[in-house]
Amino acid sequence: MPQNRAEVPGDLRVALDAELKAATFFASLTGADRFAVIYRGNEARTAKTRVERNAKFVAILARGEPLHPSSRHKAEVQQRVRQG
Repeated sequence: MPQNRAEVPGDLRVALDAELKAATFFASLTGADRFAVIYRGNEARTAKTRVERNAKFVAILARGEPLHPSSRHKAEVQQRVRQG
């Protein structure tokens, strides 16, 4: 499946919906960054690990940090623009 069409799994959607800042930042990410979050959660072997990873990713997203290092600079610039 192309990165820009990857669907957010239900458990990740619930976790994002519980944290407005994370959900808002997730929605603003590039397709590659969204895919990184989805893929890393989906590759968990157990449900427990998946829940733990989703919680970790939601916390990262709530802080406004992308997972891809190459996107960090872009995110910093966007955040500075938002702050004025």
